[in-house]
Amino acid sequence: MGKEVCAAKRAKVSVMTLASIPKWGDACTRERCAACHQPSPVGFHVPNDVWEAVVHPSLRNSILCLPCFVSRADEKFIAWDEVIGLYPVSLRTVLDRRVALTTQQAGEKG
Repeated sequence: MGKEVCAAKRAKVSVMTLASIPKWGDACTRERCAACHQPSPVGFHVPNDVWEAVVHPSLRNSILCLPCFVSRADEKFIAWDEVIGLYPVSLRTVLDRRVALTTQQAGEKG
């Protein structure tokens, strides 16, 4: 048994396995970048004026991954490093939120 699983059991934390996760069809477990279509494990936010200066109007209401945002900002020579806020999100957190949402929706229907 892996160290993470043993530590989780000692801490009396439920251990979720991929097999125990409800299925959502072909739903991606993470947000996908509208530019490169890759899953994005790190979310971020910037002020609206920076976002609008960096991101093409056709993508402004979409998700961009950090590398795609940074490359666009750097191409336009726009400073972003002092105004960006990062929030990494683990796969476990994403799946826990989906399970909670599914449970809540099932409770509302029943």
